[in-house]
Amino acid sequence: MCNRAYARPATAILLLAATTAWSARALSAPASAAAAASPSVAAAPEAGTLEPIPSDAELEQSGAVIGAILVDNQNIFDPQDPREDHKIFRLANRLHIKTRAYVIRQQLLFRPGERFSRRLLEESARILRSDRYFYDAWIEPVRYHDGQVDVRITTRDVWTLNPGVSFGRSGGKNTSGFELEELNILGTGAQVSLSHKTSIDRTSDVVSAGDQHAFGTWTSGPVRATSWSVPACLRAAQSLFSTQTPTSWTTSPGACSAWISRSWRPTSANRCRSPRPLIPPR
Repeated sequence: MCNRAYARPATAILLLAATTAWSARALSAPASAAAAASPSVAAAPEAGTLEPIPSDAELEQSGAVIGAILVDNQNIFDPQDPREDHKIFRLANRLHIKTRAYVIRQQLLFRPGERFSRRLLEESARILRSDRYFYDAWIEPVRYHDGQVDVRITTRDVWTLNPGVSFGRSGGKNTSGFELEELNILGTGAQVSLSHKTSIDRTSDVVSAGDQHAFGTWTSGPVRATSWSVPACLRAAQSLFSTQTPTSWTTSPGACSAWISRSWRPTSANRCRSPRPLIPPR
C-alpha cells in the first residue's frame, strides 16, 4: 500500500490527461505497427495454390511456418444473430470502440516466419482470454500453402465502461461516492479509473491508469494518484505469461515503499492451462 502524505488533487487530473494523450497518440500507430509486426496484410494466395490443412502433428513434423496472421476483432454484439439484433445492442456497438488489431498482435507468442506450434497458438489464446476487455478469443489455422500456415485470431469484446455510485450512513454521518472505470480506453487496452468518496474521516479523489502491456511489452505499469497521498504511486511488473517464461518480477519504487520481488517457475512441467475450452468460430 502507498504511504500516506499530502498532495494536490491537481496531480490526479494531470495524470489522467497524460494517460489520455498517450492513448490518443497510440491511435495513429496501429496501421504502421501492425505492418511492421507482421506481413499479414499481404495478398492471399491464389485458389490454385491452396492445399488441405494437415493435422497439427503433421504441420509440426513437416516444419511448416506461420504465414499471414489475420485478425478478426469483433464487437460486443453480433447483429447477424437474431438474439442480439436489437436497437440497444446496436447502439452499444456504435458507442463502443473495438480493440485495435495491433493490441491483439502484441500479445501473440508467435510471428510470421516462425515454426508452427499448436502450443504457442493455445497459449496466445489463453493470454488474450485473460484480458478483462475480451469476452472470448480463439486462434485457428485457416489456410495452408507452400509450407506456410495462415492463422486467424478471433476476439470478441465486452462493454468496458463501468460506472458506480454508493451511498451510506455511519456514525451519524452520510457517506457517498462515485466511480468511473474504463478498461479499454479508445481500444488501446489501457485502463483508466476515477473515483470520488466522502466518508467520516476524509474526502478523497483517486485517479489510476495502467496498461497490462505497456508500450507493446509484457510489462504492466499501473500508476495511482490520490488527493490525500503522495503525488503518484508507480508500479511495474511482469508475470509468468508463458510456460517458457522462467521468472516474473514486480517493483514498487519511491512512494509505494520500494521493494522488488521475483519468482521462479519450479519445473518446466508446470503448464498454464486455459480456464475454459475454446468457443468454436461461427
